[in-house]
Amino acid sequence: YSHPGTYTARVIVTDNTGVSATGTVSMTVYDLPVLTQISRINESTVGLTFPSIADAFYRLAYTDSLLSPDWSSTVDTLTGDGSPQMIQDYPDASSTQRFYRLECTLNPATGGIR
Repeated sequence: YSHPGTYTARVIVTDNTGVSATGTVSMTVYDLPVLTQISRINESTVGLTFPSIADAFYRLAYTDSLLSPDWSSTVDTLTGDGSPQMIQDYPDASSTQRFYRLECTLNPATGGIR
């Protein structure tokens, strides 16, 4: 789907004997999660802001090198409530640059779409 929104899909299933059934499924399409603002709050704190989807699970990961990125480090995790969220990072002085990746799981209870 090219735009976010709620869509209805018609589903037709046929078993191996040729019997068919038809139904509809409603689904919601969201924009990809993106950091909308990265700002220095003070000498040692960076604020990262993004819009959230209610009940979606977010993980903000980071790496200090894109030559051999390791995204296993986590700044913070949270569950969205539908409002803009801010996560603060406190990189140590030895980190000359830091790269961030925002991950989102829409249905964390079932391991839903990432």
